[in-house]
Amino acid sequence: MAAVAALFSFTTSPNVKKLLGWKQGDEEEKWALRAIEALEKKLRKNKGAVMELENALATQSTDSKCVTIPRSLDGRLQVSHRKALPHVIYCRVWRWPDLQSHHELKAIETCEFGYENKAKDVCINPYHYRRIESAPILPPVLVPRFPINNGQPWKPIPDPPLPYNQTINATPRSNFGYTPMSPAVTMGTGDALSVMGHGQQIGMPLSPHGGPHTPGQNVLSPKPGSVTSPSSCMSSPRAQPADYASYGSPGQFGVQSPNTFQAPHTYANNQGLAGTSCVYSTANHAASYPNSPNYAQAQSENNNPYPQQQQVDQKPQNGEYSEVRMEQPSVWASFTYYELNTRVGDPYHAQMIYPDHNYVIIDGYTEPGNSQQRFCLGQLSNVSRNNTVEKTRKHIGRGVKISFEDNKVYIECLGDSAVFVQSRNSNKEYGFHPSTVVKIQSGVKLKIFCHKLFHEILTQQLTEGYEAVFDLTKHCMIRMSFVKGWGADYHRQDVTSTPCWVEMSLNGPLQWVDKCLKYIGSSKNPISSVS
Repeated sequence: MAAVAALFSFTTSPNVKKLLGWKQGDEEEKWALRAIEALEKKLRKNKGAVMELENALATQSTDSKCVTIPRSLDGRLQVSHRKALPHVIYCRVWRWPDLQSHHELKAIETCEFGYENKAKDVCINPYHYRRIESAPILPPVLVPRFPINNGQPWKPIPDPPLPYNQTINATPRSNFGYTPMSPAVTMGTGDALSVMGHGQQIGMPLSPHGGPHTPGQNVLSPKPGSVTSPSSCMSSPRAQPADYASYGSPGQFGVQSPNTFQAPHTYANNQGLAGTSCVYSTANHAASYPNSPNYAQAQSENNNPYPQQQQVDQKPQNGEYSEVRMEQPSVWASFTYYELNTRVGDPYHAQMIYPDHNYVIIDGYTEPGNSQQRFCLGQLSNVSRNNTVEKTRKHIGRGVKISFEDNKVYIECLGDSAVFVQSRNSNKEYGFHPSTVVKIQSGVKLKIFCHKLFHEILTQQLTEGYEAVFDLTKHCMIRMSFVKGWGADYHRQDVTSTPCWVEMSLNGPLQWVDKCLKYIGSSKNPISSVS
């Protein structure tokens, strides 16, 4: 009742009484009164500022003028022994009483003094900010106290002598959207080819039968009566090469049915002549058409943000399981720059500025490191740098943009030269071998990490024990090389042989794995002091 009492108080300023009339919510009235009084004292110094604020609150218009106060040294304002950012305080008082953090706010484009603009004054007009929703929260995983893999030791997929190579020439229409249980791209003449074999390129036009326009040969050779779709190799977690059967549980990845065919594949080949592999179900493909009997079921599954979670029928009983949730840290990713096998400079930590969209640009220019969203490699020195590295650095140019939005991580090649990316998470989704290196041409944007897919893989690996879960740390590390590639198609066999490369670690998934490992304990594989 402090706010009501202030309206009838003789000591309360008339301006404060008027501003108090627009307060939203019923909680912390005394604190809101003190916040308005502190603001009114600051606005007195600017002629007409109080009137502009009253006009903004009365009209609730984004066309109102900026109402500013000086920015403090730490950017915060103290009100009754509590410190908070000023635009958060007054957005909470006059618009959103349930506002929790500045991560939920973003200034409108016409606001000249928005908080993120880093100007000497800060706009506190609540109608110069919009509220943004955070990304969907992933469901927790259930960590068993004991492995339930029937005592069978877990074995990772062996890496080939040299990583396989793929090429992306154009941003796919669906950007390889991850859609569990149903293909994301419908086949038709002129569609972009979604997956090709080793030594071939993505982005080529398709023939009416779904194959590339290569004389006398298609990528996939289906059995009679089967429906083909190259996109199925990456659109559904069930559509994986045969080598992936041991990567998840036998019931989820690599499943074959009477309506399933498997194209021939030849992975092991150092001369770059390997083919492609795809497991595809006609029932899943038919479910993408409205007239099919499976359409209603597929639509129901697709409307669920996490349909795969329904397959986990194990419930925490008698302390056998523990729920572990993912929490996104304030530093969502860290980037470490290397020249050959030598680390150069300090790691760059990407801050979580907004809840719905964050990005980092890695370029070859010389900004000294004051930007929150830019990692410039040109300003890093290395006394042992050779001539090849020096020449390569000059071609990094505009580099790449790494963006994090809606629980997905994307890379966009902004420079004139290609960038080469190795991401086990995206390779899993696209149907490539885990160690495949993908060449991304200039102007192409590609998804390189999907948290939904990581959740599903983690759920499966938890049934296999410590080694299987620990192996997922490789999914959280993404390597990218500028200008020069490595793998079976190149004379450089390893990423440490490339002149300029960056390793990105995704801190949220890494912390998730860490929490699960703490519940599991340690490896159960036998080892001795003399082994």
